[in-house]
Amino acid sequence: MIRPAALCLVAGTLACHGKADVPLSPRGFVGTELATPVQKPIATFTDTHGQPFRFDSATRDKVVLIFFGYTNCP
Repeated sequence: MIRPAALCLVAGTLACHGKADVPLSPRGFVGTELATPVQKPIATFTDTHGQPFRFDSATRDKVVLIFFGYTNCP
């Protein structure tokens, strides 16, 4: 079974392969840099221990990727 993290790593590596001539952004990144950053939503979720998890404050100064998926479908 292929793990999702490994699949993302391979896909990211293949996506960048052969693109050395792509110009870098002013900050040295390849890709699309947003002129105005997207603000994180103010939301409270429930963590794996049943405790409240305040998304905006708990992830301050961190890059976050959110995936809403299902672990069980009745």
